[in-house]
Amino acid sequence: MGSAPGRPQGDKPQSTERASQPRSSRRRTQRASQPRSTRRRTTQRRNAKPRDARLPSSTPQAPAAEPVTGCLLIQVAAREPFEVLGLADRAGSGLVFTGAGAIEAMEAMRRHGWRRPMLADRRRYAGTTRVPGTASFVPSWLAGQRDAGISPVLTDSGYIGEGDVAALRSVLSQAAAAGADVTAVLPLHERWLHEDRATLIADIAAYGVPVALVLEHRDDPLGTPEGVAGLIELLRAAPSVAVLGTGIAGLAALAFGAQWTAVGVRGSLRLFPPTPSDDGTEHRKRRWRPAPREVVAAPVLSFGSLDTVVRAYAASEDGTVWACRCSRCRGRTPEWLAAAPALDADAHTFDVLLSYAERLRNREPGPAREQEWCAGCRQALRHYRELGLAGLGWEQPGVATAWASAEAAGCQPPLRSAG
Repeated sequence: MGSAPGRPQGDKPQSTERASQPRSSRRRTQRASQPRSTRRRTTQRRNAKPRDARLPSSTPQAPAAEPVTGCLLIQVAAREPFEVLGLADRAGSGLVFTGAGAIEAMEAMRRHGWRRPMLADRRRYAGTTRVPGTASFVPSWLAGQRDAGISPVLTDSGYIGEGDVAALRSVLSQAAAAGADVTAVLPLHERWLHEDRATLIADIAAYGVPVALVLEHRDDPLGTPEGVAGLIELLRAAPSVAVLGTGIAGLAALAFGAQWTAVGVRGSLRLFPPTPSDDGTEHRKRRWRPAPREVVAAPVLSFGSLDTVVRAYAASEDGTVWACRCSRCRGRTPEWLAAAPALDADAHTFDVLLSYAERLRNREPGPAREQEWCAGCRQALRHYRELGLAGLGWEQPGVATAWASAEAAGCQPPLRSAG
């Protein structure tokens, strides 16, 4: 048979000739044909260790978190602008990330060197697809918090409905079995702090686990005399009680001995409303509208829409009471916030709240701290009357009203010395 055209007979293809050489010989041949500088770089790359292996063994780890005891935390969504998260970067504060992505958010903050306390609220108890309190905890949720170096570890509890003792005991028993670093999240129907609080207190004592309350209510569960009395009794009886997803009442809880509290950065994280099927109302689909921007009205210890606060200031004969000394306002009155970015309004709100919390912490725990809070509530109600806010359609602040009464709040005004 004739040979292939264009190739002299007896010649072999180059690939066949290379294949006939031992691999080591081919490598030496290739190296010999390279310039010396190229051969040096090739050897360096071959001998180099992976990037992580080259790091010294003393590479600093993520900084240890500060303790959460006594803190007023800011409760945020799992995905939140970093500028908002920075509002909690001060002593006595920290973050509670909310939702399924909370653990990943905490891990990212740790990598960025965040040292303030962080917690994770799975919030499986909320919404129309919420799970019941009898549901089992998800092991990966607890393990993920431990892996992220978070303490305490919060349970991914389901909802504990009215009179549902089985759900309450399921959450408490699972938390007790999960480890000493676990805090049982108790998402409670409002009656648990009213008629059923004796059962609640007895079961918490029996299982001996720290608890974090999430209190269901259409407005504010700690803005009613029954809610105030129930919380105070629980705080007196249980060694470790915290409060999640609250508003102004987070200050009240701290004043009366809560381990820590978390105030939502927006209205949806400050309330845990009943689902329509629970309160008997018909569920109707409504067109979504953005919630109005809310800020703390410092003179009356109350959240209000920014428009309402600005109108109240404009209607005041003496506007000096509205001059805010927080780090963002620096003596300005609230109308400047109307044209400012939303971050400025949030910065004002949490500077006011965190400064108030610091003021409470500066008093001795017990009667002195409680009296400080009750006195602040009475002052807020005086401002409400003097500013004529009822005439502007502003409802009397529920939290200040419920806690202002020394008898209802369980504290007594300080005695005045004679003379």
